[in-house]
Amino acid sequence: MSQDRVLVTGSAGTIGTEVIKALVADGVPVRAAYNNPRSQAILEALGVTETVQLNMDNPASLDQAFQGVSRAFLLVPFVPQLVELGKTLIDAAKQSSVEYVVRLSAIGASPEATLLTGYWHGQLDAYLNESGLANTILQPNFFMQNFISFYSETIKRQNAIYLPYNDARVSWIDARDIGTVATTCLQNSAAHTGKTYVLTG
Repeated sequence: MSQDRVLVTGSAGTIGTEVIKALVADGVPVRAAYNNPRSQAILEALGVTETVQLNMDNPASLDQAFQGVSRAFLLVPFVPQLVELGKTLIDAAKQSSVEYVVRLSAIGASPEATLLTGYWHGQLDAYLNESGLANTILQPNFFMQNFISFYSETIKRQNAIYLPYNDARVSWIDARDIGTVATTCLQNSAAHTGKTYVLTG
């Protein structure tokens, strides 16, 4: 199964690029789905030979993305439509040739979560498990790359990081490690199907 084609959604983002890098390094055929046309050049620079522009409002676009794919890494952007978009992806995967998916969720995900991130992802985790698709769910904590993406300005200008954590302890994780875990699961689904992994640094 190691040479079956893998679809990666959210492929040009922080986590998606690390999944792509790991799969390409292992010689796994990848189809990288993107939304922004500018992402295609980024993906080609990573060694991806097959890309597809994905519009989740367009059934034909979804069919094209999933056609001939046996495994998929499903990543949905954190937007107000997260649950709706995630269900659309899961439904498209179920109606296609996909046999196994790895879904990027979030730490603390639960349908009963009080935090919005956990609540939304909890709904999607439950929906995926109820879909009948063989799957593995990854629930990572905050990304180390956030220090560059979101906090770099206050670090450079004020030598400070502002986060609403008070004295709470947070286990940060490198996006590269998440990519490695996802790739390991995608290449050995039998060992990881039905499991949820909470990923911390």
